[in-house]
Amino acid sequence: MISSLSSLLGRRGSNADLHEFLFDQVHALRTAHPLVPGVQCAVVHRGRLVIDLAFGIASVTSHRPLTPLHALQAASNAKPMAAVVAAVLADRGVLDLNAPVANLLGGWKANCAGLPDPFLDRITPGMLLSHTSGLGVRGYPQIPWRDPAPPSAPEILDGWFGPEFAIEGEPAPTGEQAIYSGAGFTLLQHVLERATRRPYPDLVNGLIARPLRLRRFWVGRRHDEDIAVAAQHDESGRVLPRTFYPALAASGLYTTAADLARFYAGFSGLLSGRTRDDVLRPHATAENGWKFGLGFALADSNGVRTCKHAGWSTGCWGAAEGLPDRETGIAVLTNSAAGKPIVPELLGAAVQWITTH
Repeated sequence: MISSLSSLLGRRGSNADLHEFLFDQVHALRTAHPLVPGVQCAVVHRGRLVIDLAFGIASVTSHRPLTPLHALQAASNAKPMAAVVAAVLADRGVLDLNAPVANLLGGWKANCAGLPDPFLDRITPGMLLSHTSGLGVRGYPQIPWRDPAPPSAPEILDGWFGPEFAIEGEPAPTGEQAIYSGAGFTLLQHVLERATRRPYPDLVNGLIARPLRLRRFWVGRRHDEDIAVAAQHDESGRVLPRTFYPALAASGLYTTAADLARFYAGFSGLLSGRTRDDVLRPHATAENGWKFGLGFALADSNGVRTCKHAGWSTGCWGAAEGLPDRETGIAVLTNSAAGKPIVPELLGAAVQWITTH
């Protein structure tokens, strides 16, 4: 562990130094924000888990300690997984990221009354991944964990949650302006399932979780009593009923911080060099100035390029950032909607520390 972190940090840093730094950061942030029950923080470098910390409790009802092995809801942190699934399929010749999705929509296309036919003929998987498709609907609600009949991706797009959530689009996508779209990733989910004839959770498991050995990392529901799942808490610290997002590619992720960091440290090894470069190059810029690759937001820290994403719901807040050229991933997860002040601060401090030591 120490030798692995030494190569990450160089001679000026050490495992103990980073551990102490993050420990102090979390302690200060949790003191300032006491309504956040639990925090996980992990750093992975070249396949080695060099930092794996957990603080607080998994539930204010049970008062059981939060451990690094608890899975947490991670919401929109799911979007980079969808990008890597699509990229792997592109490398295998199953999916063309630059071809119209219309040919893969099956019978659902005829039911899409909210969009003109030519519009779908101009949308590509690459546009869906870079938020440049022009599709509306930023995100979708959650449903109870034990819901007997969760909606499919086409049902969600057709307004299963109500007419305000029915898919919409501009007359012509620009391909340049990024407009954040959960609908785009839900449409992508349907495209991936149609292209492979496999359920989306199986694609995530087979193309990402198994190759990267992510044992507590899935989308949707998982009925496995051997894996503890932390409770979700609202902004006031109250436990919420267990729920999940049926829009799996957009926001259906559950994971530990360690497995999320492993994903960021290792995903580029699943891709060809050409596809990796396509995923990590800027495709569009949002109004707030964020640059988007395919599925990831792109940034720079002290001259080191990074890729990242965040996710939150009524019961969680988390984010992760990767240094793809250093095979490094950093993840911070909380089991509370009140985690917003903690997550960006802690993640930013960790990335800053690693890129300057």
